[in-house]
Amino acid sequence: MVAFTRAARALTTAPCRYTCTAVVDALADVVRSRLVVALPGRVEPVDDRTCRVRLGADAIEHVAADLLLLGAPYTLDASPEVLAALRSAGSGLTGRRPGPPGAPGSR
Repeated sequence: MVAFTRAARALTTAPCRYTCTAVVDALADVVRSRLVVALPGRVEPVDDRTCRVRLGADAIEHVAADLLLLGAPYTLDASPEVLAALRSAGSGLTGRRPGPPGAPGSR
């Protein structure tokens, strides 16, 4: 158990290329249950209906996936670099290949 605790602590404090903090309109326990990896100290209650989530990864797609998994409205605090990378990653959700003119999702 001690080894697991040390490993979890190392993962929560390791520097990541992309980091942000989200204040989520959901209980901390609910958000923890939705995240694939809910590391200790990463999700903390703010009040009786919101929580704060610290997200970070070396690939912006992992941060974007965590934001999608929250399943609740959130306010994001992130650097301009992270916000731009998330916008770029988000554009890939609708497809990158243009369809025929006038088709849904075509550009």
